[in-house]
Amino acid sequence: MQSQSFAWLMVFSAVFLWGSNFHAITGLNHSPTPLSAATFRFLLAAAILLLLRAFQRKPESVLTFNQQIKLMILGGIGVFIFNSAMFIGLTMTSALNGALIMGMTPAVGLILSSLFLGSRIHQWQWLGLLVGFIGVYLVVTKGQLLAVQLSVGDSFIAISCLSGCLFSVLVKRWLPEVPAGQLTRWTITSGALMIAVFAGFKEDVVSQAMQLNIQSGLLLVYMAVAGTVVAYYCWLYGNLNLGPEKTTLVFNMVPVCTLLIGIGLGQYPAPVQVLGMVTVLVGMLFTSLVPFIRQKRQSAFS
Repeated sequence: MQSQSFAWLMVFSAVFLWGSNFHAITGLNHSPTPLSAATFRFLLAAAILLLLRAFQRKPESVLTFNQQIKLMILGGIGVFIFNSAMFIGLTMTSALNGALIMGMTPAVGLILSSLFLGSRIHQWQWLGLLVGFIGVYLVVTKGQLLAVQLSVGDSFIAISCLSGCLFSVLVKRWLPEVPAGQLTRWTITSGALMIAVFAGFKEDVVSQAMQLNIQSGLLLVYMAVAGTVVAYYCWLYGNLNLGPEKTTLVFNMVPVCTLLIGIGLGQYPAPVQVLGMVTVLVGMLFTSLVPFIRQKRQSAFS
């Protein structure tokens, strides 16, 4: 029970740190560009992870060639495709649409868990997901219910959402025996190299690196350390111990965490956004408490 509580703490820590990334990205003010920023962020994160491993004396599990290939594939799915599709999509659609589509992550994660891991989907889970999505909708639209207009970029955001969920599910299916630290280093490093190559074809990354100011540099360091290294480790740890069918259910807390951090920074939300936050929490608690109550009842009658 204690280990499960710690795993949940790790998951919520990851969600909180990912929510803080949005404020860091806003602070960059498009200098460097989002794609170059992602390149710097993940390359720095990979360098940190490799340095930590170089100074670590504790031996790690020996990976087979098959495991190494799977780790690189996971890096391509969970880091490269996830972030590149997001970048392309946001150049052709609004941040509002992007946030709403990413709000489907719990539902997509649940479906993929059912397909790949054999997890059962209950009616109360669908109800909780629906309530949570309504909450996300209220948070990101500020109550402007007809503000969403579909575009081609939405397809890329959907690919990003799918790849993020597929990453969580395949980690559990393919490599449940690999430690979270090793998973984090391999996936981030391989994904960072892919993003760097992609960015090199799209824009002049080197010149943008030379033009970084102190504020942008510090924000990128924060995103690399807290929003990438720590967040990915926490998420993978929780994912391995709890399963993606549970961890993806709390992904809708990302915009809620972004709003809460904004309040701490003096950016106060609209009343309808507060209602949205409460709705997200109700949906999340519903999907979490119902199975707990059912389990307690079964134990009482057995």
